[in-house]
Amino acid sequence: DNGFFCPPISKPLPPLRQWSSLDAAQLLKREARVLEHVNQALSRLGLKPLSCFAALFDHETYWLTWPELNHFGYPSPERALGPLQSPRRGAYLAWPEGSGKKVFAYLKPNCTESLLALEWCIANGFRVIAYLPLWPKELMERLRQTGRVRLSSEPLALDSILETCDFTLCHGGIGTVTHSLRVGKPLLLI
Repeated sequence: DNGFFCPPISKPLPPLRQWSSLDAAQLLKREARVLEHVNQALSRLGLKPLSCFAALFDHETYWLTWPELNHFGYPSPERALGPLQSPRRGAYLAWPEGSGKKVFAYLKPNCTESLLALEWCIANGFRVIAYLPLWPKELMERLRQTGRVRLSSEPLALDSILETCDFTLCHGGIGTVTHSLRVGKPLLLI
């Protein structure tokens, strides 16, 4: 688990939306309602009911992240294996010519801030290598015409890019974050 799928065993479970104003009594009430439905489904399947909702997550979990990145805290640090890195294959792109900070961007088109962030980088003289899966071709062509970006809709060889970039711009996906942190690069997350 990377820290998002197996919360610590507690009653009530910790809220995923920590900024929410639900108190423990409200969480317990909601959890009891969910537990009732889960146990009804288990009964129909001929399986034993759960004693509490947290029992659903009560199994030996190995953490595929750094303990510092687990938003629930430090559960079972002895089982923290660290992040798994994806294969180091992918397209290689050279940095655009010129001077200016080098930015690696991995952005998706469904976030309105993605285009704004890229345009800001270009306007401020940064050189950008960007992995932009599913972006419209017309928009990618418009960005290419600035001469400040190299774009790909296919995965990139992150090792060589991250070793030479000044910072990473992304949505906070665990793979991009851990790759960037592993080589000591700061991140701007949108």
